[in-house]
Amino acid sequence: VIRPMTDREALYFRQIAILASLTQLSRRLYDLRGPFRTHFKIAGQRPKRSLPQQKSLDPAITFTKQTKHSQETLVQFLARRFPYHSAADWVDRIQGGMVHVNGAAVHLPHTILCTNDVVSYQRGDEPEVDPAVQLIYTDAEVMVVCKSGNIPVAESGRYFHNTLTKILSNSTDGELYHTHRLDRETSGLVVFARSTDVCATLNHMFAQQAITKIYSAVLVGEFTTPITCEEPIIEAIALDPTALRFRMVVHPTGKHARTDFRPLCSHSGLTVCEVKLHTGRTHQIRVHALAIGFPVLGDKLYGQSDEAFMQLTRGTMSPSFPPFGHVPRHMLHCARLHFAHPTTGRPLELGAPADPYFAECEYLRTHFSL
Repeated sequence: VIRPMTDREALYFRQIAILASLTQLSRRLYDLRGPFRTHFKIAGQRPKRSLPQQKSLDPAITFTKQTKHSQETLVQFLARRFPYHSAADWVDRIQGGMVHVNGAAVHLPHTILCTNDVVSYQRGDEPEVDPAVQLIYTDAEVMVVCKSGNIPVAESGRYFHNTLTKILSNSTDGELYHTHRLDRETSGLVVFARSTDVCATLNHMFAQQAITKIYSAVLVGEFTTPITCEEPIIEAIALDPTALRFRMVVHPTGKHARTDFRPLCSHSGLTVCEVKLHTGRTHQIRVHALAIGFPVLGDKLYGQSDEAFMQLTRGTMSPSFPPFGHVPRHMLHCARLHFAHPTTGRPLELGAPADPYFAECEYLRTHFSL
């Protein structure tokens, strides 16, 4: 028995016909694309984009949104990815035309981002740094300097021009290439190469632990016997998606790490110690110092809550660490480096005492005669 189709059935078959036509059309376009190929993505995604390479005079940060955090707004993305500015600060920057998505200015903070969108923004004024450096060693292949406790080694975050690498490169003949990094607030020895080949060699030496690194540190608490910490280290965000992306923690699933702490002087609630690194994990000394119960004095990240860290970073909270008073930065200093010269093989033993740098802290000046 043949019966007429219902309205619902007729609508269903019309939809099938439309889908078939679209499928056939897409196949023809695919066959005809030739040299004009376009990547087709599922709804809600965009093809991977790449912006023109930023010139060195254009201090812009670019970042590509990945697949997670779907239905994320522009201001949510920026506040999560670059938390040194608050969400309110990011709203002001977006509305001021400082933020671009895929090369075009976006003025609406709650614009929904799609996967592979490229977000960029102008840094604006950079924070002031202390560019004072002490030249420790130099030759035709290598330069070693001692930096202050308020300058990043290379471009990162809010810093583009005000970096140790750029300042040194602008004041010397030829290019300089940093071979390792110290945190912005860590003072001490930094090794630069004068060519890419020497840089590659030194990078490999650091990676293979062929360079002995000895630090000086002031830890909160008193102990008199050496301590070795071998707790594995992992990114906190790997365990907790809400954690600060640059915080590291000890965890059994982390990467192997070993740090030796040898106390030199312990009184007045603090211990000055010599620290030897056997591995090179991010923030290793600071993470292991906290793990053994003696955090680095003045550390704004380890031993502090996420909220306290953000307030200290933004300058809305004074870096006060009772009962030690005002501590401008964490008291960590790269004091000695021992390694073979990358081209001649000649052994180099270089040093820079920590006392003048730790004297920035008034409590240390008065209680430890710095």
